[in-house]
Amino acid sequence: MDGVKDMWSNTKSFVGNGINKVKETITDVMDWVGKPLDLARNAIMGAMDLGGLSHIPLDMAKGLGSKATNAFAEKVKALFKKKEEEESAGAGGDWAPVIRKAAKYMGQSISSEQVAGLVAQIMRESGGNEKIVQSPDVVDINTLSGNPARGLLQYIPQTFDAYKVAGHGNINNGYHQLLAFFNNSNWENDLQYGKSGWGPRGHRIRGYFNGGIARTPQIASLAENGYPEVIIPTEPSKRGRAMALLNQAKQMLGVKDERNHVGGSGESQDMALLVSLMQQQNELLQAILAKNTDVILDGKKMNKELNNLNRTQERNTRRNLGYI
Repeated sequence: MDGVKDMWSNTKSFVGNGINKVKETITDVMDWVGKPLDLARNAIMGAMDLGGLSHIPLDMAKGLGSKATNAFAEKVKALFKKKEEEESAGAGGDWAPVIRKAAKYMGQSISSEQVAGLVAQIMRESGGNEKIVQSPDVVDINTLSGNPARGLLQYIPQTFDAYKVAGHGNINNGYHQLLAFFNNSNWENDLQYGKSGWGPRGHRIRGYFNGGIARTPQIASLAENGYPEVIIPTEPSKRGRAMALLNQAKQMLGVKDERNHVGGSGESQDMALLVSLMQQQNELLQAILAKNTDVILDGKKMNKELNNLNRTQERNTRRNLGYI
């Protein structure tokens, strides 16, 4: 049993060096490619030198019996298969489902040909290594400026930042880079199918999937998942329209709109808008008073002016709410 444990430990260590190293060590690669069970049996019987693996004496191997030998062989086969799958994924072989996942998340339709083309592009750019950094031996504007490209599709940080999707901003994450790839309105034309280098030339199409505040003029994609999105202006001159849209957004989200009746007339007024208009009224009065502090105000005249102003504000409020 100790011999078997040593054999298994050495086998794991040997396979851990990588599949290519295994193939280099084993003279007859076809034994590895086509007959992994034979390879395992040869190893356990000591008939093949696997780069320093300890050999189990022949009599011990025979004593294991065919069932135990086959069980060990199956375990070695599974070990080799797992290592090959890991290296295949690292070499771009497992990026196809990730590409489809990223395209779906971004609401983009992608064909099998385009998936294959993007895998080819990945292999050209990074060999499937999502954490790779551009080698200094590749002399171009990136390396000369100390700003090497990085990751699966070899973005420089500034370009990645321009197209990254909110909540997915890790340049060393292949899925995040693929989301950025599909966040380019021109991705179908920019994809070079691995025949040459590439770069995004379209505009960002998804900046507000999780909401946000636009602070600069831009083109943005809205209602990506089929749900309406409400655009509320904050320009002071459009305050009435903004409040109406805010109330509409509340209704769409199922938020109870608390209203209050004013003056017993039965007409409901939006309290937030009313308070805002009252604040504007106070600011106006303060501005009037600030013009000439030496004026002695006539109380009756002042009350009359205030009543007129209040009626004007009430008419404006009703108009903004669509009552008149």
